[in-house]
Amino acid sequence: MKTTALIKSACLSSIFFLAMAFSCQDHNIPDPEPTASCNLADGTPRAFPCEFEIVKIDFMEKNAKKVMSTATQSDSNVTLNTAHAASFSVYGIQGYFRSSWRTRITLKRIAASSTPGPNEYITRDIRANNEINDPITTPDSNFKKLSFNIAVGDTISFASTVFIEGGYRGGGNYSVSLGYLATIQNVATSALLQKPPYNYTFIQDLAEAKINYFPTIIDQY
Repeated sequence: MKTTALIKSACLSSIFFLAMAFSCQDHNIPDPEPTASCNLADGTPRAFPCEFEIVKIDFMEKNAKKVMSTATQSDSNVTLNTAHAASFSVYGIQGYFRSSWRTRITLKRIAASSTPGPNEYITRDIRANNEINDPITTPDSNFKKLSFNIAVGDTISFASTVFIEGGYRGGGNYSVSLGYLATIQNVATSALLQKPPYNYTFIQDLAEAKINYFPTIIDQY
């Protein structure tokens, strides 16, 4: 009987400590690790953790009230109807086109800002013809600043505009041979990373988050 009581006591003690361990784990949730998209263009880690993950980019119809197509981190293909472009111009019967599109970007904060300041951000969209061919040719100061401050784990959505161009072969035959990359930069962090000892020269290396999208352009009225 004494042995049985000891076994029962040991089992109850084990269950108690196991429950306490799970309880501690539940209340000690680690901070999110920076995503793979936080790496530099050459695959090495960025000097500072990335603040955000771009959850999705919605391409909106012309009235900006209805979603036409959505790019996510797992599915970057979007189909865009020329009837709902913010602007669309074709140059020559067999030439090229230029267009702009209203979008809604959804961000999730995964880390705090690495620099003190007013939490000002800019967005860019670039041709993703390869992983490093995105030198900084337009200074950050040329872009309209966004200002927001959200806690780690929270999300925010805001309106933006992207520009897409490609070939045109007539008869509604549009071709976009390269994908695009939408990015968001912290203005203060971006300025710091462009100075020694970092000397970053690529847009995606400055980005706090980025997402690829590969557009297919169609005529459908």
